[in-house]
Amino acid sequence: MPLVDSVVPRTNRSSRAWDASLRAAACWVLLVAGMTATAGCSTAQRAPTTASRGASSGDSRELLDATNAYNAREFGRAVTLARAAASEASGLPRARARYLEGLSQLQLGNADEAARALREAVEAADRTLAANARVSLGTAEVARRDFRAASDAYRRAALILEGEERRRAEELAALCQARVPGAQPESQQPLQPRAVAAPSQQPAGRPEEPRTSTERVVNGMAVEPVAFAIQAGAFSERDRADRVAESLEAAATRAGLSAPRVIEKARPGRTPVFVVQVGRFPNRTVAGRAMLQFGQQGFTVERSLE
Repeated sequence: MPLVDSVVPRTNRSSRAWDASLRAAACWVLLVAGMTATAGCSTAQRAPTTASRGASSGDSRELLDATNAYNAREFGRAVTLARAAASEASGLPRARARYLEGLSQLQLGNADEAARALREAVEAADRTLAANARVSLGTAEVARRDFRAASDAYRRAALILEGEERRRAEELAALCQARVPGAQPESQQPLQPRAVAAPSQQPAGRPEEPRTSTERVVNGMAVEPVAFAIQAGAFSERDRADRVAESLEAAATRAGLSAPRVIEKARPGRTPVFVVQVGRFPNRTVAGRAMLQFGQQGFTVERSLE
């Protein structure tokens, strides 16, 4: 089955116009992501843009072989090799491997696995890789019929795309948002680009999570967006909190998150506590998914204190 057909949702006759718009946008999605275009998209097959052009001395043999397998349309083999590369990498090389796995899973029609892999690449320090991963994640979420998540992915792609590509990302985000049951119209304020590190040939440090959240509307009134974090605990002693934060640094790096932080939280009439939090996420669902990567009992999702 052509990939474009697999990612365009089937709707009734009254939604044909929306389907046509999304189908056209899906062609653009494949072009931006560097994937094979099908079902009327006119472009030749090419390797995943960032995985090939961005390869550096930090990339493993497995990642280079995975890229070659993708080019040869051996998508199952590309998945296996990309996973092997990711298991031994961190920072930018790991993000490249997870991105390549996500593209391969999309070609195989495995939307859930594709989304899981691509979520690790959307905050890569390399500008091109981050943009491509966000667009591809949007494609995967449409295939999963999670239009809210798809809209969020395309909107975040627009933050670092430019010109026509940015306009198309915003347009596709709006189309997906319109499919969310009971969704309120989104704010029409223009998106503000977030600073992203320029492409680098060296493995990157810890990428920062976006500090933007979708504005919420409650009883017709706009309220300040709320961000969430993975909370590892609250401690009465600063030294203990520091030790816990330090012990989580490696896991945070593997998950593509910024370094764990210790925040002093005041308590009226009582001594303060020192809270250890990791990451910054736009909602509880995204934070909960990220928390699964830590495999720790007792962690919770709480409002970010920063």
